Amino acid sequence: MLNIAILASGDPESGGGGSTADRFIRDVKRGKAEVNVGLIICNNSIEKVSGFYERFETIAREIGMRIPIETINGIRYPKGKQERGQTLEESSAICRTLEDHNIDFVLGLGYCKVATGEFADTWLWQPEYAEEYPETNGIYHPNARTTNNHPGWLSGDERPDTRDTHGEGAAARAMELGIPHNAFTFQAMSAAVDEGPKIAEVLVPIHYGVDLPAGVFARTQVEEKAATAVFAHNHLQQWEEHQALRRAA
Repeated sequence: MLNIAILASGDPESGGGGSTADRFIRDVKRGKAEVNVGLIICNNSIEKVSGFYERFETIAREIGMRIPIETINGIRYPKGKQERGQTLEESSAICRTLEDHNIDFVLGLGYCKVATGEFADTWLWQPEYAEEYPETNGIYHPNARTTNNHPGWLSGDERPDTRDTHGEGAAARAMELGIPHNAFTFQAMSAAVDEGPKIAEVLVPIHYGVDLPAGVFARTQVEEKAATAVFAHNHLQQWEEHQALRRAA
């Protein structure tokens, strides 16, 4: 059974967040995904998102799954500041923490920082993986070990889509573009924002003339929470099988 970590940011605006991770963990407990959740990493402190941390204390009390939470951000690890996203020190701290907890795979569930440095180089999908494994677009490469949940439709090519948006902004972008649907997209995480291959998606129709971005986003969140455990289970099962075949070759 794979030992996984969750990357999340919480919601500094409300002081809470973490609802997708909460649902995923409860779905693991229900048997919808055969994994062990061994770690949660949050880039916001308990002072900023106290409700996020309290949520997982509640999970521990209610279903008996106590999962360690580590706060890793550019305030604690400031060296190597980049134009966007993680500092290089922060990126390496994530890698050391994943190693310390014997993590096999990472799920980004509401993680709102751009990955950089060592973490991006050693845990994320790279374009050359698709060249090495063109039949699967490189998503089962042994180092393509992180996925991302994106609350918007991604075209998979150069057409305009919801890349580099988050939250309600993804739904707003879809509506600006006149796309007939939004989507919950489960993708391989890449250093280039939302450029990793699409693994699975659930389309969410947009009713123009009736819908506002907030409503489209709310429906997208419902689909995201319902599908994350299933999508993760299916992908991780396939990823693990590919590693076994690779070792046996």
